[in-house]
Amino acid sequence: MQTTTSPAELNERFSHGACQLIDVREPVEHAEMYIPGARLIPLGELEKRASEIAKDRPVVIHCRSGKRGEQALSKLKALGFPQVENLTGGILAWTDLGLTLVERLLGPAVMLDTARFLLVDPPGRTQQPYNQFTPRFDHGDAPILKVQRWLKATGAKDHAVTALAEMAGMEERTFLRRFRKATGFRPTEYAQQIRIAKAREALERSRRPIEQIAWDVGYGDPSAFRRLFQRITGLAPNDYRLRFGVGSG
Repeated sequence: MQTTTSPAELNERFSHGACQLIDVREPVEHAEMYIPGARLIPLGELEKRASEIAKDRPVVIHCRSGKRGEQALSKLKALGFPQVENLTGGILAWTDLGLTLVERLLGPAVMLDTARFLLVDPPGRTQQPYNQFTPRFDHGDAPILKVQRWLKATGAKDHAVTALAEMAGMEERTFLRRFRKATGFRPTEYAQQIRIAKAREALERSRRPIEQIAWDVGYGDPSAFRRLFQRITGLAPNDYRLRFGVGSG
């Protein structure tokens, strides 16, 4: 089932009353910029105010950049809401859509002036930094699921294919084929995603040096870590921390 929606899709659905839009940011953020018609329910109040949201209509959640929206989606799913989606990129992506329309209708000069007034980047902001690794666990392949759970529990520090295949009780070629079919990744790529996800969390929630974070998630070479982090997220670790770190997300 789809768990995200794009700004363009939201615009079409929300303008026709086909969904509810819930803003899970804080009131001070809402005062600076908001989507007209969205209901403000800060993430910390979501569970006790869930009765304000209709369960029989689709729900779209948005925050600033998408991170809190993922948490809100999980909370509402746990509360029994059957149709919940997260706005990809949050209100930043919604702003991109608006600026794109301004440029199309009024020209690039007006668009740039509007972007400066709003204190946001002009359109073209990649969605790559907002995309989160969401492993597939519903594929029904029990031996592969066992390996996935072990990789998650250990932070994928050890992901030698020989050991993983042995854990799954398969020959290496069979294991590689079934692992990729079940997860969409090769084992090495899957391990990288787990490690980078942990690094992202550390960059968002702490001020630990990047070299220390690289070491903690399994990379002894900080340069190799930086290259991999940028390839997966689209941002260098320092830039990621500036955009998504505590106090900026």
